[in-house]
Amino acid sequence: MSGALTRRRAMTRVLLGCGVAAGPVFVAAFLLEGARRIDYRPLRHPVSSLALGPGGWTQTANFATAGALYLGFAAGLRRTPCTIGPSTAGPLLIGAAAIGLLGAGAFTTDPVSGYPPSTPDTCAAAMA
Repeated sequence: MSGALTRRRAMTRVLLGCGVAAGPVFVAAFLLEGARRIDYRPLRHPVSSLALGPGGWTQTANFATAGALYLGFAAGLRRTPCTIGPSTAGPLLIGAAAIGLLGAGAFTTDPVSGYPPSTPDTCAAAMA
């Protein structure tokens, strides 16, 4: 086996490993950040709300990291030989989700449901 083929297989394994790590890293990061925020309620506020306020850079970095890991995973899937036939749908869909996560990191959400604490609770205002 040639050295180039060995390096290609090693790189493919690394890229596939990115997909294994992406989900747990993303979930662990937002759970830790959510637990650190006193006024954040995970059943009421979306995860993207953690990008607001002081320390919001942590969730922004979390979105960017997860997006990059999933993008690497999509590239690894594309490099993997398929035994049934060539399929690009899986890697393309995972790549699209990765770009969505990168976009979530690039564009901060609006305040919602009273988070951060200085914003009005829109759910309560709508019911009044």
